[in-house]
Amino acid sequence: MYVVSVQRILPPFPSVSARLAILTLLALTAPGGRALAAQQARQVSEPVREAVRVRDQGDMAAAVRLLEARIAKEPADADAFRLLAQTLYWMGKRDSARAVYDSALAHHPDVVDLRLEYGQMLVETRLDRRAREVLLPTVRVPAAAARAETLLGTSAYWSGDFTRAVSHFRNALGADSSATDARRQWREIAAATAGWLRFGSTGRHDDQPLDYVAPEIEIGGFINPLWSIRVRGEAAWYHAEPDPSGSVLAAGTTLSGYIPPLRLETRVSGGILRRSFASSRADWTGAMELRLRIAPHASLGARGERKPYFFTRASLASSVMIDEGALTLAVDHPKGWLGEGAYVRQRYSDHNTIESGYAWLLAPLARGAGLTLQAGYAVSAQHAQESRFVLADSTQAVPPGHPLFDPAGAYAPYYTPDHLIAHSAVAAVEYRLPPGGRIRLDASYAIHARDDAPVLEVAGAPPTVTLDAFRRSFSPWQLKGSLERRLGSAFTLYASAEHTRTVFYATTGASLSFVHRFSAAALRRVDAF
Repeated sequence: MYVVSVQRILPPFPSVSARLAILTLLALTAPGGRALAAQQARQVSEPVREAVRVRDQGDMAAAVRLLEARIAKEPADADAFRLLAQTLYWMGKRDSARAVYDSALAHHPDVVDLRLEYGQMLVETRLDRRAREVLLPTVRVPAAAARAETLLGTSAYWSGDFTRAVSHFRNALGADSSATDARRQWREIAAATAGWLRFGSTGRHDDQPLDYVAPEIEIGGFINPLWSIRVRGEAAWYHAEPDPSGSVLAAGTTLSGYIPPLRLETRVSGGILRRSFASSRADWTGAMELRLRIAPHASLGARGERKPYFFTRASLASSVMIDEGALTLAVDHPKGWLGEGAYVRQRYSDHNTIESGYAWLLAPLARGAGLTLQAGYAVSAQHAQESRFVLADSTQAVPPGHPLFDPAGAYAPYYTPDHLIAHSAVAAVEYRLPPGGRIRLDASYAIHARDDAPVLEVAGAPPTVTLDAFRRSFSPWQLKGSLERRLGSAFTLYASAEHTRTVFYATTGASLSFVHRFSAAALRRVDAF
């Protein structure tokens, strides 16, 4: 599911005099707004005017004292309540501001501008449930309906409930066609949920040697603002010297969505692939993933997947499928904290299993002017139940023990780690490109890595080949770069390249794709409303 990047879009609170003038104008010009106009026409008390003057001079604490004294003397002064809560919020005292707003509503439940200001604070501080309770009564006041519906839509938008957000924005524009915040946010949702066409290619080379190139195409669209469906096709060609080349044709469909009441992201996919090797056998693929948002910037996920394995030369001569299950915990904070931890269990076609675990965390070192620098730490561990390290040449004409016998080994048909553990330093740098796009570099280097390395030995009488192991240290590393760049209003370029060196081989890969979004028609529908 494509996720929209949302920034704070509500303007800061205007000054008291400006706010009263704006709301009074709305009341006088909106149909049915006489009650609100009369409410705004009340006289602001002299103590409140003095508190505003002191606050405008920068003495927040003095303004608070004046307003508290006014409320103690005259609890019926709604303006004193509202301005005290607003001032406390500006001072960063959110809990105190909420307490004052709640007290004010208890004394003045029908003061509309009090509810609107409190609702805006609740939306900005992401207290969405309480914001709905405060704002819903105001949607029935014609002069306040547009702003209230916009705030309710913003709350839903920031929570990921695009369907409810669009409904509120439509209501806001129905109440006031000049509600620019509502139209702008609706346009953002429309652009993000427009259908798309993606085409491109991926390639990789490693020194086994094993090469492949895979052009692919994908088309997708949104059933509604929360659910999308995509169809994808790929044709991959593999080449491994001195083995003959082979190809794999694959197609699949993915349904993705978000269930706001449960804070649950879902993804279900299924497909089929056919190899030109391994008896041209067809296999099915599938995946199901659930991700629960346990906090605004943290999620807990579970995934089950059936997928093919094509990462060794031997895997091109047989049909290797993996049934994989994973549990993940991810953190992605706007201030630059990024991390993930996971437990993964893979079961192969021959019933062997590999268990893996990893965790990594990037912390922000510097941010500003579109540039973000992060650094952190990663740890990973892997172990296979059984080894698949076998003779590289099992068809030798001479027996074990013969001087010409070669005991060299290789993993076939897939790689099996043996008590591998790695501790790595990780770093990333990202630069935001105006008007849209980014460049990102990610790097990792193992400061300590070890495993139990397999070795084949010839021993005994008569001589036989036996598998043994020894403790080995090594230093794997990886460098990856990616580019995202908007090409006009409809096209986006995505490119990436990476180089990885492990204890066994080095691999270099790259990908290039273009995405065209059919956003123009979606935006026209919003503008025509």
